[in-house]
Amino acid sequence: MTLKQNTGNRSPRRGVQQKNLQNASFAEKLSGSVSMAGRKTGTSAGNAPGSRRSNTWRECRVSDWGFEMTMTVGSLFSGCGGFDIGFKQAGFKTIWACEIDRQARAVFRRHFPDAELYYDITELNGATLAPVDVLIFGSPCQDLSVAGKRAGLAGARSGLFMEAMRIVDDMAPENRPRVAVWENVPGALSSHGGRDFGTVLGEMGKRWGGIAYRVLDLQYFGPPQRRRRVFVVGHSGGWRSAGEILFEPEGMRWNPPPRREKGSNITSAITRSFGTGGADDVKAQAGLYMPEISPCLRG
Repeated sequence: MTLKQNTGNRSPRRGVQQKNLQNASFAEKLSGSVSMAGRKTGTSAGNAPGSRRSNTWRECRVSDWGFEMTMTVGSLFSGCGGFDIGFKQAGFKTIWACEIDRQARAVFRRHFPDAELYYDITELNGATLAPVDVLIFGSPCQDLSVAGKRAGLAGARSGLFMEAMRIVDDMAPENRPRVAVWENVPGALSSHGGRDFGTVLGEMGKRWGGIAYRVLDLQYFGPPQRRRRVFVVGHSGGWRSAGEILFEPEGMRWNPPPRREKGSNITSAITRSFGTGGADDVKAQAGLYMPEISPCLRG
């Protein structure tokens, strides 16, 4: 593991055991989607003709049906590894990560001792990173949260979202992840009247083509805690592929029963007081982003 030294500070991510349950749920669906995309483009056979990448950064095993690959992950704003653990539970392998907080990095290293760990995202060069199948990143939420000053993407912390986009742009086109997953607080939906979230969808749409987004609540994934988060999936195979990862098949229940009794809702009170309009901070929302047709469609 390599540690890139620099200066700076950011609070570590919390709730690693809680978040991984939520992340693993759609990571399993994502694994199948990326695998199918690989078979269509000739990448599922590793070094076979037509393959974009070698097996250097993948683990292969032989099965009765041929080669099966472990999907690889690159992680930005990694915190203590909650996002990565969810993907690990779904069969993915984190190859590299980037986190600036010292305490969070120490926890991350315990869970992922073999991953290459970088320090400062502003100095990270995407051209030097190993190719991965999936990019996961939860950029800082402080400037998007309804409990903050709501500087939005213009803020020094939440504005680091654009650093993630720069890193992808630094990569050679053939080495860019086929799928990206962005996670953040529901306040991202209403920051600057929804314009900041529109920027997120637009920037990810430029790089992956197909975008789907949805608000997921932790209480429906096991722990008795209400914790809503926005997830945006970008897929180079188009918006239908992104939607297949993030949404349940038609006919299934949207949510299993929550693991808690309904009680007072502090978050909604804060939202009603500080929300700035646009997309609702509280109610679960979802949609597909199709740059060639319209800005977004919300269900």
